[in-house]
Amino acid sequence: MPSNECNLFCFHLILLLFLHCSSSFLSHALDSETDRLSLLSFKDELTDDPLDVMSSWNDSVRFCEWRGITCSSRRARVTMLSLPFQKLGGTLSPAIANLTFLRVIDLRGNVFRGPIPAEIGRLFRLRSLLLMENSFGGEIPANLSQCTQLEIINLNFNSLIGKIPTELSRLPNLVALHISANQLTGGIPPVLGNISTLLNLSIAQNYLGGTIPDNLGQLVNLQFLQVGSNNLFGTVPLSVFNLSRISIFGVAFNRLVGSLPSSIGTSLPNLKQLLIGVNGFSGNIPSSLSNISSLQIIDLPDNQFVGRVPSDFGRIANLQRVNVGRNLLGRGDSDPLDFVNSLINCSKFEMLG
Repeated sequence: MPSNECNLFCFHLILLLFLHCSSSFLSHALDSETDRLSLLSFKDELTDDPLDVMSSWNDSVRFCEWRGITCSSRRARVTMLSLPFQKLGGTLSPAIANLTFLRVIDLRGNVFRGPIPAEIGRLFRLRSLLLMENSFGGEIPANLSQCTQLEIINLNFNSLIGKIPTELSRLPNLVALHISANQLTGGIPPVLGNISTLLNLSIAQNYLGGTIPDNLGQLVNLQFLQVGSNNLFGTVPLSVFNLSRISIFGVAFNRLVGSLPSSIGTSLPNLKQLLIGVNGFSGNIPSSLSNISSLQIIDLPDNQFVGRVPSDFGRIANLQRVNVGRNLLGRGDSDPLDFVNSLINCSKFEMLG
């Protein structure tokens, strides 16, 4: 190849490499600027900042160094917005959805109000959405289902209304769904039983009615079930009593009826807390409960249990509390307090009700 042609070829090659690098640099710079402007939009929507948290959010330092912000090391893109318990008040700006590399939003324990922006559904990298203990209102955005990497949704203690979106069942990686202490209505969507990855389901302290769906028995990995303080009625499906990994079983303060399975001591071997008070459960208290060595709390008050409390509760080494008050125990020849002496063997025992 003649030298002139070789030089021309090398020039073109260098020019292409320069243009490629310049284009890549410019693209990254524009993306970072988008993140900075989105954070400033978030700041602009705040009306209360008594701890002066936002004072660091200015151009004297890079936005990746602002308080509560974590960026990726390679691209300088925002991956975490974490400002819990800072007494921040205002509305949550929809511009937060422009932070497309966000993996964690942690704004728990503040005073945010207004709706949860539906635009959050565009954050396809989001893994944790922690908005509990605020004053968010409106409905739970159904398009959170588009955040397919979501593992944790915690919206406890807000003022959310409407029904539980069935679309949440499409989240293939969801581990924890906490939406307790809101004003949700309707029933428990049976399709929640399709979230095979779910470990924690907390939907207590709402206005949910209807029955507990049999489909919840498909949640074979479930460890925490809390549906108490609603308006649920009917019986607890046997399939739910067979979720062997459950440690917290909470259905108190509803209108549930039926009896506890006699085999509960073998079907729930990992149970730590049995919380079923203030319902209409009846029948005998299963003696097989004494087989659950991990059991700490047996809370059964204000039901219609009959017979006697199993005397072998004293075998439960970790037992701390038993409440069987206001039932129909001990009618006839049996003394309902016979079991009390056996509790002397429970070294961790604290309270009898």
